[in-house]
Amino acid sequence: MIMRILTMVAGRVLLAAGVRPPCALCCLKHVSQARALLLEALKGYPHFFWFALGHLAEAEDEIVASRRDLADLIREERKKLERDPAYVIDFEKLVCDLSVALSLDPTEFLTEGKRP
Repeated sequence: MIMRILTMVAGRVLLAAGVRPPCALCCLKHVSQARALLLEALKGYPHFFWFALGHLAEAEDEIVASRRDLADLIREERKKLERDPAYVIDFEKLVCDLSVALSLDPTEFLTEGKRP
């Protein structure tokens, strides 16, 4: 089933052609990228904080249709970070919890010929 999305841009309604199905691997990649960007923010690139928030929002979006509970978990962490930029997300725990809940085994991607 393809969902259609209406977007308002400059007073005009635009219709998106379709939306990709949920992607568990993409969710984990966005969470991991958020961690990398937050580390860059601490190294002297403070504007990367905004990019990290965007990746967390993208991670939520990747799985909200299939796993609302996990999307809410990511959202809770993102909102804590928005309220307090000094908040430290436990990314290792978050990624491990997500990979177990999404039935993704990282060792599958470490063998030759199995990389995404």
